[in-house]
Amino acid sequence: VQNAIKSDNHNASNRLLDSMPDGEWKTRFHELVEFHKTHGHTRVPQTYPPNPSLGLWTLVQRRQHKLYLRNKCPRITTEQTRLLESFGFEWKTAEMQEWKKKFQELQLFKSRYGHFVFSILGRITKN
Repeated sequence: VQNAIKSDNHNASNRLLDSMPDGEWKTRFHELVEFHKTHGHTRVPQTYPPNPSLGLWTLVQRRQHKLYLRNKCPRITTEQTRLLESFGFEWKTAEMQEWKKKFQELQLFKSRYGHFVFSILGRITKN
């Protein structure tokens, strides 16, 4: 059943992509699909030597998606958003995930010790 659903989603995504006019967005999308096939994820580094434009393009898509979610005149369409999501585009980068992880650690520290005062090189700092 899940394979049938994935197949239906893939077919719908292909129809949607085929209906879009050719251009830079469609070209970069195809490059991103190839990157995903090779690397197993969509986290293209901003400075990606084999294709610097792709790294920048994915950054722009993430920024435009934030505007899209806030209804602030994005340049990304609902169709483009659906296409990116159809194969698992990651809207949040690894850096953002790492920041959230560290923030959770900070919250845990605060709940355990009741403060945000940290030791520096093994010495406890007091107010």
